[in-house]
Amino acid sequence: MSLNARLRKTFLPVVCTALLLSSCSENFMYDKKHQLEGERWTYRDSVDFNFTIADTLKIYNLYLEVEHGDAYPFQNIYTLTHTRFPGGQRPAQLLNIDLAEKSGKWQGKKSGGNWIQRVDLQRGAYFSQMGDYTLTLHQYMRSDSIPSIHSIRFAIEQTDQQRDGKMPEVKKERRGNAEAQRKYLPER
Repeated sequence: MSLNARLRKTFLPVVCTALLLSSCSENFMYDKKHQLEGERWTYRDSVDFNFTIADTLKIYNLYLEVEHGDAYPFQNIYTLTHTRFPGGQRPAQLLNIDLAEKSGKWQGKKSGGNWIQRVDLQRGAYFSQMGDYTLTLHQYMRSDSIPSIHSIRFAIEQTDQQRDGKMPEVKKERRGNAEAQRKYLPER
């Protein structure tokens, strides 16, 4: 068999497989990775992800990835997450990300000497406002500086799904029903 025939025989299947795999990949409309200086995450090092939403009917999947080394001394990592909406609202949420099982075995994928743990922040999400958003993450551990955190990545995958744009219907209940009225009143 000639050299050209052998190359075609091995090269063609490799190229076809690569094309097939790339066509099945995620459709990220936003994907950003922040490398942490000195592979340490301190309280003062917030990580910002700025993105724009132009379509409020599309459905998205939101992912977060934490890349860490074997020297990371904890089973998990707590982050304080702030989301700034186009209207100015900035709610906060505490997020616990498990990086290892209770036995100490790391979760996620091994890449070189590091581990990458991918977390589904939200699947089937939609944004009710068009405009600019900022997701800010702060490490929220008991130590000011946590070692062996290499990077934080945030990605938004655009799905083929779309919501109908209608707001969910609120069931109307009779005014005389005090129990039903209390359900919709804030706690004091």
